[in-house]
Amino acid sequence: MTVAESKPKNGETITLTIDAKLQKTIYENMKRRAGTAAAIHPLTGEILALVSSPSFNPNEFVLGISAEEYKKLENNPLKPLINRFAATYAPGSAIKPIIGAIGLEKGIITPEQTKTIVEKKWQPKDGSWGNYFVTRVSDRLQNVNLQNALIYSDNIYFAMAGLDLGPNKLKEGLHSFGFGEKLPFPYPIPSSQISNTGELKTGPQLADTAYGQGQMQMSILHLAAAYTPFVNNGDLLQPILEKGQQKTVWKQQIISAKTANIIAEGLKQIVANPNGTAHGAYMKDIILAGKTGTAELKDKKGEKGKENGLFVAYNADHPDLLIAMLIEDVQNDHGSKYVVNIVKNIFQTVKSH
Repeated sequence: MTVAESKPKNGETITLTIDAKLQKTIYENMKRRAGTAAAIHPLTGEILALVSSPSFNPNEFVLGISAEEYKKLENNPLKPLINRFAATYAPGSAIKPIIGAIGLEKGIITPEQTKTIVEKKWQPKDGSWGNYFVTRVSDRLQNVNLQNALIYSDNIYFAMAGLDLGPNKLKEGLHSFGFGEKLPFPYPIPSSQISNTGELKTGPQLADTAYGQGQMQMSILHLAAAYTPFVNNGDLLQPILEKGQQKTVWKQQIISAKTANIIAEGLKQIVANPNGTAHGAYMKDIILAGKTGTAELKDKKGEKGKENGLFVAYNADHPDLLIAMLIEDVQNDHGSKYVVNIVKNIFQTVKSH
């Protein structure tokens, strides 16, 4: 006798947007270095890869992992059990195109306007910063406009722009790019932060935030998504993980099409110009646009610390792939240049397939 019965229901078939070949290619190119990467289709928001490196075989956990094997994973200095695409990091100079776009939108900078920067280190003339200076890598240019500031990745230019914007305008601009807000994505990824308190105060913290240091933190997926306005006439796309889901605009017209084009041209020059920090990614057959970043992790200015290298790049002629990658601890591998070479190789591999 059957007392109660409920008919079985078949589960839904869900197909992810993840491209398994691309995921594998990115992971293999990272060569088990500690880091993370997100690849998206910049015109649709589809997530093509989400990588945390180094990783482990989850099947071993399903089948029952021995205490000895688990301890090995736990004690591994590269921490393979950490899911790095669900972590946040200082974006370093990879934030500069976003700061440039905010400055253009707020009328604080124009493409033609130059800032006179003479030395490699700078602080306001009033002496209120004491021994604290903002430093830049090259002092070849003394009259720096937005495009040259992007090409040379000039920290001082962007620090000045941040101070000109002031705490409120910079905060407003970063909020429009999704800072302080939950990423509309089904997997729990922490919100990106402007600072530990969510506030900015004028002075060194404001200046440092404008070139991706200070207390700024971003997830790699948010960093990838934050570049989509530059190829979508100002619309910030929502990252999509489920196949068949329609393209969704997360934040509409956060910058004008004109601003998007100015920044996009600068991103192309960062790769194409021989002085560009990402010139190592230049290829005749694949026109890349992108921005490098080196985030310094140290307690005090002037100290030596670890460096994370970043590169965000997309195919400017056929924008069907955008990759944001971060590799930890690259100070002995020419910083962000190490990441530039990896990303370049991935684009070449994808094209040859």
